[in-house]
Amino acid sequence: MKLMSVAAPLLLTLSLTGCAAMRAAQARTEYTSGEVMQHVYDKDLQQIWPEVRSFLFEQGYQVKSVSGDAGYNVETEWKQTVGTVLTRYLVQGIAVDDGKCRVNFMKVEKRATFNPEAPERDWEMEFKLLDRLDPARSQEIQKEAQAKGEAARS
Repeated sequence: MKLMSVAAPLLLTLSLTGCAAMRAAQARTEYTSGEVMQHVYDKDLQQIWPEVRSFLFEQGYQVKSVSGDAGYNVETEWKQTVGTVLTRYLVQGIAVDDGKCRVNFMKVEKRATFNPEAPERDWEMEFKLLDRLDPARSQEIQKEAQAKGEAARS
């Protein structure tokens, strides 16, 4: 009986602490992904596109096809990432206004014995590119995300 009276408050405290940490992580992720997916670069695509291609190569991806007249689009070859998982990217550069653009990374994964999954927006890859091209904005987003996470703990 005495063990139960000590264990119950301890378990409650641990579960609340774990929930707070999970809420904080979720708040950070939601904020960061939202900001990254809405980010507009203050440069035009002609300036950014060579950096996008270099970034893909640095991440170990080889370009499979490039659509020239249709705009700024790249498809990579399949790359083995984890175990039997293959990944490739469809990257699209979008002109927003004069001198401004957005870059979207769509990730496609395929397991060895299954058909490819539907493409998904990969905000984490976009965040790595943002960190490379606009480190000040990247740091600002990280700082704001940390504040959102701390606020979610309470």
